[in-house]
Amino acid sequence: MRNVPPTPANYAQRAGRAGRRHRVGVVFSYCRGSAHDRYFFDDPRSMIAGEIRVPAFSMRNEPLIRKHAHSALLTALRELTDASDKDGLDYAFPPFIWAYFAHRVDATDKPKVQYLERPREVVDFGALVAKHRDALVDALKGVFSSAWPKDEAAAVQPEVLSRYVEELAGDLQAHIVRLFTEVKTYRDELRQLREVEDGGFALSEEQETQRRRFGHALQTLLDERRQENYTLSYLTQDGFFPGYALARDCVTAQSLEPYLEISRPAPVALRELTPANFIYANKNIFRVRKLNFFKVKADERTTAAVLQRHLAYDPEHKRVFDPAASSFEGGHTKAPIKVVSYQLVDVEMRRKQDIDDRERGRHRVHFVAHGMTLAHHAGGHEGKIGSYTCRYLRRQGLRLVNLGVPSRQEPRFSLFPLCTICGATRSPTATEAEIERFDADHQKLHGQKTTDNFALHVELTSDAMHLGPFQEYGHAVNVFEAIRIGARHVLDMGTTEVEGFSLVDEHGKHWAILYDPMPGGSGFLPQIVQYWENICERGRHALESCASECETACYSCLKHFRNQLDHDVLNRHTAINLLGDLTFPLALDHVIPAVVVQPEVSPEADDSKAETDFAAICKGRDFPVPPESQFKVDLGAGSYTIADFAYPNERVLVFIDGMSKKLHGDPDRQRKDKLARAKLKMKGFHVVEITAEALQDDGSVAMHLNEIAIYLGR
Repeated sequence: MRNVPPTPANYAQRAGRAGRRHRVGVVFSYCRGSAHDRYFFDDPRSMIAGEIRVPAFSMRNEPLIRKHAHSALLTALRELTDASDKDGLDYAFPPFIWAYFAHRVDATDKPKVQYLERPREVVDFGALVAKHRDALVDALKGVFSSAWPKDEAAAVQPEVLSRYVEELAGDLQAHIVRLFTEVKTYRDELRQLREVEDGGFALSEEQETQRRRFGHALQTLLDERRQENYTLSYLTQDGFFPGYALARDCVTAQSLEPYLEISRPAPVALRELTPANFIYANKNIFRVRKLNFFKVKADERTTAAVLQRHLAYDPEHKRVFDPAASSFEGGHTKAPIKVVSYQLVDVEMRRKQDIDDRERGRHRVHFVAHGMTLAHHAGGHEGKIGSYTCRYLRRQGLRLVNLGVPSRQEPRFSLFPLCTICGATRSPTATEAEIERFDADHQKLHGQKTTDNFALHVELTSDAMHLGPFQEYGHAVNVFEAIRIGARHVLDMGTTEVEGFSLVDEHGKHWAILYDPMPGGSGFLPQIVQYWENICERGRHALESCASECETACYSCLKHFRNQLDHDVLNRHTAINLLGDLTFPLALDHVIPAVVVQPEVSPEADDSKAETDFAAICKGRDFPVPPESQFKVDLGAGSYTIADFAYPNERVLVFIDGMSKKLHGDPDRQRKDKLARAKLKMKGFHVVEITAEALQDDGSVAMHLNEIAIYLGR
């Protein structure tokens, strides 16, 4: 082992791999110069013979329960359906995933693949589920209700199980759309590269590499020899069925060549899936090379601008805050520093080399990271513990910000170099020559300056506990670590089930924020509130009984692999005194109402809503609903246009136009629309143009429907 693993469990896992091939193995560890490695070099027995805790999980974790419900429902459906229903079931779950985004066309030599313009829709499957709804609900009750722990019964109440049945088809459709969108992204990238060549330009070396990698990704998804491409295997890996995959609100790192996907919860991804660290997986070492701005999620609305946040860093109090939502008091010696951050969604990684003895140690970088709370939450309670305030908020919005690697220069951190057009990125530790080349290459590629240095952040929703205020940063850190120690003894909790950070408010006061990093929740945070006094007592006892009897802190008490940057402020005696002030019954008597923040609706979202409104208007007025939506029409010379709705047999195309300045209200966009629709009329199409605003006017709606009715011969 080329470093000391973080915990005894990690040590046992790695050591257990030795000797699998020849049944004989020797296990030894290289110790680096970090505080973590030095400690266990002096005391190796505490790592080799250390305690390994039994894993635990929450019986209220909604994403986990939902996945098991999907599995139980498919099993029940196969038992309930007869021959007449089999086609709908087989259509929803084909043998291979390529059927979700393509179909095979018979040819003389071998079948050809033709990509679909729209993802496969599982309407018949939804009807099948509705047909057997009551029987499916009863099946779920039989699976979950009988043996479920009584104190967790709220998670599997009949109304919850009924909702899983009603949402089954929609959940499946969302996974299909996500896969289709991924494939469409690869195809669009390849199309753009073809357009470069069609324009008479040679592809750069980087573009040639991209073309090969995108093509390889498509071929991989089409390959029937890969076990991952069996539909049930894919849906397990994608989180629809139970398996090792985490929930989709995690961050996914993908390699296109070799094809590989790994997922991490957002807080973990902010440490591990960054361009500064190496990723060790599947016998290879990978580097993150791109943030997937344009590998959009199922809503198809995620763009680089949406992922950007303008923040500020207060160097005096060492905090990150949103200047638009938080005040900054005057009188400080150091003014806040403006920081632009991009949300870490999915990332693209590339293989560096295979794992062998060429590396002297595992490459792992520590970051300057800060947390902040967002305005929205689902309400909660507040109370006093001695002189301190405690708040427990359900579904609190949190933002964790990675400012890059520590630096000796002001502002004492180095941000991540990033291209804001394509998402390409480099490590903050890269040489000046590499960064200059990175800047020059992307300026040449995009025709403008597109690179700069940015922070990275993730956003999550979790139950959160606020405790404070404390006078010093070290006090908040010591209390947080001491509470986790007490919780591990009382609740048999592991080291990562509850995470936290020190939040500095605008007055310079420090708060300890505890949150649950696991999507859906591990269930430990409510138990910390329930057993608060006992947890504080056990935490004090554990720190007073430190096996090393250290003067300040050690790995037998407060220190661990993840908090190495805080080792200089950890002190078990300080933590003991603070826990003494907190060892009282926790009564959260005051109700905190929920805070709901309405998201800003983009012009594109308005446009999409207008399209939905038109379909609903047709249905509500008993008017023929267009049989096709997002209908593509070839205009020749490699160009095409897409109508929002179409009646193909009658050659009627309907365009629903949002007239904001960012959409069809833009003069350039209007000229392009006019030219494209003139070509459509020359091809014999009837073109109906309706503004989004006109759908709110009954007279305008009647006029346009009358026009369409004439074209339809009604």
